[in-house]
Amino acid sequence: MRVVALGELLLRLKSPGAERLLQSGTLEALFGGSEFNVLASLARFGHDTDYVTVLPEAGLGPAALAAVRAQGVGTRFVRRASGRLGLYFLESGSGARAPRVLYDRAASAFAQTAPDAFDWPAILVGADLLHLSGITPAVSASAAALAVAAAASAHAAGVSVSLDVNMRAQLWGQSGRDPAAALAPLLRTARYLFATPQDAPACLPAMQHAAATTPQGFTAALFATYPALELVVTGGKLGASASNFELLLQVTRRGTAALELPPRPLHDPAERIGAGDALVAGCLHGLLRGWPDERWSAFALAAQALKHTIPGDVNLATPDEIEMLVGGASVLRIQR
Repeated sequence: MRVVALGELLLRLKSPGAERLLQSGTLEALFGGSEFNVLASLARFGHDTDYVTVLPEAGLGPAALAAVRAQGVGTRFVRRASGRLGLYFLESGSGARAPRVLYDRAASAFAQTAPDAFDWPAILVGADLLHLSGITPAVSASAAALAVAAAASAHAAGVSVSLDVNMRAQLWGQSGRDPAAALAPLLRTARYLFATPQDAPACLPAMQHAAATTPQGFTAALFATYPALELVVTGGKLGASASNFELLLQVTRRGTAALELPPRPLHDPAERIGAGDALVAGCLHGLLRGWPDERWSAFALAAQALKHTIPGDVNLATPDEIEMLVGGASVLRIQR
């Protein structure tokens, strides 16, 4: 199956271990970004992928392009332009100190891309799915228009659209724009939606917020508001600390009762960034393969759990490793 995704690739600069930013004057560098992370997993799962983005012609652009190719993600629709690459800085946190992200992506090459920069009807020929996230509309007004053009073209061509709301309060605050207004055109085209009740202000009319505080009320309001929507996936975490918690997952199809998976416990995660993208990729993988909901949701939750053990943005777990975890493989025995 072929998946196309639109989004911005970033350079991630992280303080080592649990250090504060610039505590030792050292930063670890790698590339990542929500939509790219999803494509990297799907490529590892055997799907054809195409990344639609804009990278600088010079500077960090060539290294960024090489990083995309290294994950097996298609680059034929990657445009090159003058300008800069967006950055984000990461503190991993520890114990009572939560992870912290700082963005530096204003006026990046991607943020300044014109809404008509891509020929979406041509890009989407032969595609089975277009994946978008709510991060793109938060980057800039032109990026928001670009995402709307992509979604409208996919909808017109009968290509399924998946949308991960992926709220980024910092980006929306910097933008000065209303996330609800920017996301509404994408929500109207989405077939698969990844969101939580905390996203209700960005996803639903104000009059429905009070009824959308629970997962059940939230999904009911979404289905009532967006006729094209077929499936809502709601993930989450439950626990007293960042080092000891449970992963939660609820799947709801239009007109059916919610499927709730047993919580999956996690202890001392090595990395929390990219875990939601791993979940999304696991869900899309099973949906594209036509698996029953019970199977792909279990696969997705296991993929998310394994991503917590892998530093970096991208989930490097293989399908076999994920299936082993679904099947109850022991994490106590050394594999040798």
